[in-house]
Amino acid sequence: MKNLLFLALLLTALAACKTYRETPAAVQYQSNPAPGSVNVKASGFGKSDIEIERDARTKAFETILFRGLPASDFTALRLPMIENEGQARSAHKAFFKKFFEEDDCNRFVTAMNRLDDKPVKTTDGRKTMAYSLSINYEALRRDLEQAGVLRKFGY
Repeated sequence: MKNLLFLALLLTALAACKTYRETPAAVQYQSNPAPGSVNVKASGFGKSDIEIERDARTKAFETILFRGLPASDFTALRLPMIENEGQARSAHKAFFKKFFEEDDCNRFVTAMNRLDDKPVKTTDGRKTMAYSLSINYEALRRDLEQAGVLRKFGY
């Protein structure tokens, strides 16, 4: 009986332990201010302001490229530009390394503004902050086509 009680207490204690799971940075469609341009809201995580900004920008582009932006009134980016992320990243390693790690994606950001005054600390000691980004998706699409990552018209 003692063993059964001990096992029940142990399982209860393990089930009650709080585990930290980082939620992915949210990227949301805001508006379509001009043809070929889109405004999105993206949240980033990091220890420094520069790291947070870079993470938000990366998440915005990953969403546009590989996941799509679900929006009721904007269909151009509802579907992802690139359907198979794994295949594209392995076939075009140099392009994506330059694009994300060397901040080549900055060429397509026409404006980036903080939406919060100060970063908010998360439970693991890092910070998070929301940004508003304007992205020239037509220029991005042309660049992807020229690099051979995307076929013309996305097919």
